[in-house]
Amino acid sequence: MVYVQSIDPHQLQARSTVDGSLKWTWSSPSAAPSDQQGFGAAPIVTNNLVILGTFIEVDAIDLSTHRGVWTCPGPASDLVISTNGILYINRTAAPGIVVAINLH
Repeated sequence: MVYVQSIDPHQLQARSTVDGSLKWTWSSPSAAPSDQQGFGAAPIVTNNLVILGTFIEVDAIDLSTHRGVWTCPGPASDLVISTNGILYINRTAAPGIVVAINLH
């Protein structure tokens, strides 16, 4: 599966690695003005989640249910997961601010 961030419409798309066909989509329930919609960080895929950073929040989507599991408010420019399972979020709007979330 390949996970693609689509701007129009603003959504995460799961596509087949074989033929590129659309398998499922997810759209954030957070309603942002169109000028604030966008993705600030490339998605990260774990065993059970796809995590993506937008201009307004970071979202975790369950790979089996295709539903949002949690949201962390605030924009993200970079997402990194450590070998210990800690997600680090670099905040776009607050340079030097890093948020850490334990994924275990």
